[in-house]
Amino acid sequence: MGGGASAFEDDPIGVWCNPAGMATQQTGASFETQTYIVYRRNDAAAPPTHFSGDTGFNDPALVPSTVGAVIQVGTVERPQAIGIAFVSPVLLRMAFDAADDPSSPNTWTTSQRFSRFRLAYARDFKFRAAGEEGLFPHLSIGLGMDLGMTTMRMEDPFIDQDRRGSKSEFGAGFGFLLCAFDNTRNLKVNLGAAYQTSISFDLVMPVTSTDRNAPTLNWPDQIQLGALVYLLEGLPLKISAEVQFIDWKNACPPSDVPGVDRFTRSTVASVGGEYRIALSPSTVLYPRVGVRFFDAPWRSRDKADLPGVGEWQLRITTHAERFTVFCAGIGLSLLGQGGGATTVNVAVEFGEDAPSVSLGVVVVF
Repeated sequence: MGGGASAFEDDPIGVWCNPAGMATQQTGASFETQTYIVYRRNDAAAPPTHFSGDTGFNDPALVPSTVGAVIQVGTVERPQAIGIAFVSPVLLRMAFDAADDPSSPNTWTTSQRFSRFRLAYARDFKFRAAGEEGLFPHLSIGLGMDLGMTTMRMEDPFIDQDRRGSKSEFGAGFGFLLCAFDNTRNLKVNLGAAYQTSISFDLVMPVTSTDRNAPTLNWPDQIQLGALVYLLEGLPLKISAEVQFIDWKNACPPSDVPGVDRFTRSTVASVGGEYRIALSPSTVLYPRVGVRFFDAPWRSRDKADLPGVGEWQLRITTHAERFTVFCAGIGLSLLGQGGGATTVNVAVEFGEDAPSVSLGVVVVF
């Protein structure tokens, strides 16, 4: 649906996207794995000056992008839930070069992965009786405490130099989800907001004979604002809209490369829709489409103007500084006799420097 999920209240992925969204959920679990846009060697004969985008997997490849569970511990009158999740949403597989370093004339490839373990709690506050229509029937709030981790590998593939490092620090996330209106028949409106704190790893990893520190980044803070509208009789249609602000600018050291800026802040706006189609009493299909407008964390696609991190400059080939990403997916849900369901979701995205694919499973007990 374009990537917005901060106003969702029916998917265990809310443990990460917005912990408030799990307050009214049934006990359930979710698993998702996805590909990432990576930049790597594209010329086997000689060291390339820049690396083009490609479709790649996590590092290591078997690490999922999201796995989490929600346990409902409240009552009908006072819903509340505990959630646990592991997320690995960011993989920076890029290439950098220190142009003035004679001891390392080649371009180094990097692979920095960010992961987070989260323990979360959410509580819902009802302002109207169950089934009563009207404005502001309930409000959910949620808080997550995180252990963040980063791993970094930097190598010169042409003269067999390799450096590795890792570090862990603490972070947090919190949010709210307000049901703004519900007539219980053909219109429901949710509003959501979430904040994921930055994590300052400040990983020190010398990589050359001159003891330059690797171009490591910290986890940026992120603000998400979203809306979700349910429409039509029985509420089969969902339309979502979201905007995210990701502060890559303050996630890295200033650039020491003359005339080169550091990474910039990113803004991501998305809109999407999903329609529920009952194929049988026990089988439901969910076709989905969406579009995302993504401002990359670099000001220009010009190779000379790509950002710097300390004494290193980014060496990639990118198609744009602003991308329009088209998303399409489908979900197939099998309903159990006891009210639970198992849903398999598949999605594809294209429009950035490389296409990506995701596969997920959601189980509600």
